[in-house]
Amino acid sequence: MEPASAPRTLAIVLVRYASVPPMAEAERSALRSDVGELHGFADLHDEVVETRGRRLFLLAVLNGLDLLTTALVLGAGGGEANPVLAPVAHLWWAPLLVKSVVFSVVMWAILRCPIRSTRSDRMIRVTCAFYVCVVAWNLSVLVA
Repeated sequence: MEPASAPRTLAIVLVRYASVPPMAEAERSALRSDVGELHGFADLHDEVVETRGRRLFLLAVLNGLDLLTTALVLGAGGGEANPVLAPVAHLWWAPLLVKSVVFSVVMWAILRCPIRSTRSDRMIRVTCAFYVCVVAWNLSVLVA
């Protein structure tokens, strides 16, 4: 196929390709290494984003369980132990609003952490552990 008969863009590429000097073996080796590192980072990025997403989903489920078990405790005559929510616990929408805002802030902070940061992993693990304890406490109050 002649460049004159090819579309204009292809002709420009063919002309430029002909003027590109060949790479030395050392340059090829460095390029292969750089591409390999880039693929490694892309794989790490995908893995971290997936892991953080699963943990945020777990946190959302734990928040929902906290709302549910707290509502059951309040319905059974118990009280709200959280001093922030205690004054507004009788309003159905207030705890939902507070938890939604707090979850949004935590999610934003987690997603803003750099890929190689371990701070976000610690933050979400501690937060999930806290909510597991809260849900367990609520369940123990219901059973007692």
